Parts: sequence; C-alpha cells; structure tokens
Amino acid sequence: MTRLQEEVLRKLHSIGCTPKYDEPDGSLKVEYDGTEICTVMSGGQIHYKGSDQLTEEQNEAFEKIEHQIDVIKEYLSAYDSAQPFDIEGIQDYRKLSEFNGVVFGAKDMGEHGFQFSSWFKTYGGTGATMGNYSFDYEYSKKAFALRSGLVERNHVISDEQLENLYRCLAFTRDNNDSLTYKQEGEVGDLMCQIELALPYVKDNPDYQYSQDEDNGLTLN
Repeated sequence: MTRLQEEVLRKLHSIGCTPKYDEPDGSLKVEYDGTEICTVMSGGQIHYKGSDQLTEEQNEAFEKIEHQIDVIKEYLSAYDSAQPFDIEGIQDYRKLSEFNGVVFGAKDMGEHGFQFSSWFKTYGGTGATMGNYSFDYEYSKKAFALRSGLVERNHVISDEQLENLYRCLAFTRDNNDSLTYKQEGEVGDLMCQIELALPYVKDNPDYQYSQDEDNGLTLN
C-alpha cells in the first residue's frame, strides 16, 4: 500500500466508508452502505463508479473522499520537497512554509499519519515556541495563515458565526415570500457553501427553522 493510500485509509472511517485493499493489483476499494463507490489506485488515480449508479448519500461520501485525496496529495507533495528545520527543538519536522516570524512544518509519524504545527520563532530565530499541533492539515494550514498574518483575523468567520448565518438563511428561504427567483437562488448557494464547510448543519434541525402548529415560528 502506498503512502497516499495509507493516508486515505485513515480518513475513511470518519466518512463512514469501509476499505478493502486488493493486494494483487494494489488498489484500495471503498464501500459505503455496502456498495463499492470508488477505487483508489496506487498512483492516486480514482476510479469512480458513477453518480447515476449510486444513492445521494453515496455520491456525497465520494465527494468527501475526493476532497480528502486532494488534501493528502497536497501535503505529501509539500512534505517530500521540504527540508528538516535547523531550529532547535523541531529538527524532526520538515519546513513547509514561513512568514512574518512564524514557521509551518510537518512530521511523518509512521502508522499514526502526519502531524502538523506552526510555531513562533524565538528572538534570533534559533528556537521555536507556542507550537499549535494537529493531525488535521487543513486546520493547521489555516492556523498558520492566521498566526503569521497572511490572513487577517477580522476576515475570518468562525464556525459558530457560520451556524448562526445558516439559521438566518434558512429562515429567510422558508419564510420570506418577497424574495425573487434570483434571490432565492443566491440564498440557496450561500447555504450550500456553508454545508460544504460544516456538513453537520445540512440535516440537523438545531440549525434550521420550523413551523410549530400551536406556537407559530420557532427556532429549534
């Protein structure tokens, strides 16, 4: 099994998928709800069964797998071309990036996957402090961007703010009869974007409005 396939394997459980590794051809077959939805080849190619043959849930699972593979390819490529830090205390990490006195690195933890972190360089640049460690590459990349100032904090919306925005959009979509067809489409597009960032809001009543027969409009 290749390093990419090993990393994909670690992500499948959180998506609700079942992996089956085929030793003879080196392929990683992925099932969801008892049906094979795709195969990940040793070179990273994905053989997709096809949307017309799968349920909506199975297609959504495939989209999540496809996204994870793109992320994995990104950090594996960055790691392979990076050099170890020459900074005391983090020499076992490879340097992925640096900006404004903040460095970003990765460490291959073998069977545990890759660990990522960003640090503030100490005065003189010989040491590092305040490491922000995680096995989540996307989180760590965003943390580096914020800590280093590559992204302004007031330009970032928190998950809680996105949840509140989703509630407001759901209310507007379901209860504002004055919306034009174009405006309804724009509201729907915004909700879809939030669902991509926070998949748990889509079918969770805690983040939607409903009509109570006795009490009128209520927030779940």
